[in-house]
Amino acid sequence: MLDKTLLVADQLLSNGSSEPSQADESHPPTSTQTTAQPTTPDPAPNKDEGNAKARATQAWEAALNFTLAKVKIAAAVKTATTSETGAGALLTFYLGLSASGNVAAGGLQTVGVLTGETKATETGAEVATTMTSFLGFGTFALTGNLNKAATAAAVEGIVTSRPKDLAEGGTLERAAKAIDLLQSVQRAEGAIKNFLSPGSTDYSMVTP
Repeated sequence: MLDKTLLVADQLLSNGSSEPSQADESHPPTSTQTTAQPTTPDPAPNKDEGNAKARATQAWEAALNFTLAKVKIAAAVKTATTSETGAGALLTFYLGLSASGNVAAGGLQTVGVLTGETKATETGAEVATTMTSFLGFGTFALTGNLNKAATAAAVEGIVTSRPKDLAEGGTLERAAKAIDLLQSVQRAEGAIKNFLSPGSTDYSMVTP
């Protein structure tokens, strides 16, 4: 009788231990890991397109500088041949110096167009036109700040412009002088706004 009882108990234990195994086989565990979906990277900026725009802009600026140099050289020659005073000689020197800055700037910008190094050549062009300006050179000598010096040069360009000069020459020359004056006004206006804005530390309008 005891043997039968042990046998029944053993069978019951055997059945109880086999059921979870069957359940595990019929219902395999599901994985909780999720497969990461590949992300599409943001499209890289088109460097070629940006550089092409920079080259086109610099080519236009080079043409502007060469045209301004032509206008100033013609004015210097005219002054030198018609004036015999010291003021005439000083004006001739001033026009020639300013023209040399435009020639240098246009040359550097042309290099930028050909090589694609537009940022470096544009900085060089700004230095050339600024250092051949009396106020620009003087401001840079005092402050060592190219931005302030360029603003001073722009102010000088505004002060020395005359309506009569803007009306002289061909269409291209008149347009070049008007654009140059407009750019000078915009730079000076921006410097004034920065100077007057609350908490501003930009003193670009301070000139010697």
